[in-house]
Amino acid sequence: MKKTLLLITVLLITSLSFINAQEPDNKLTDPSAGKKGNTTLSNKAAAAKAQLQYFIIKGTSGTYGYNVFVNGNLYINQPAIPGITGNKGFADTSSAGSVARLVIRKIRKGETPPAITIAELKKLNALK
Repeated sequence: MKKTLLLITVLLITSLSFINAQEPDNKLTDPSAGKKGNTTLSNKAAAAKAQLQYFIIKGTSGTYGYNVFVNGNLYINQPAIPGITGNKGFADTSSAGSVARLVIRKIRKGETPPAITIAELKKLNALK
């Protein structure tokens, strides 16, 4: 009886592992998914379940940028201020962090790609 119970337990655990290892939904992790600038239901559903986090990174010439990770995978590497010409980074970590948090809010809403406008940068006082 104990051997049968052990065998059933092992089979159940193996089956659950297989189910969890299936192909992930790439709609959120693929910036080209859906139409640009449009919010789609599948993106919202994927974003609601996703683990999103950001890290401040060092940019060029003493400036800062950020990386955004989705479910532990690098989704956005932004060493420079988005939406402006050139490769100038943020003057301080606070500005980089406020823009990274805005990007995460946009991803949560299903906006892919999560474009940042000059007006949004100004509103966050990220252009110094």
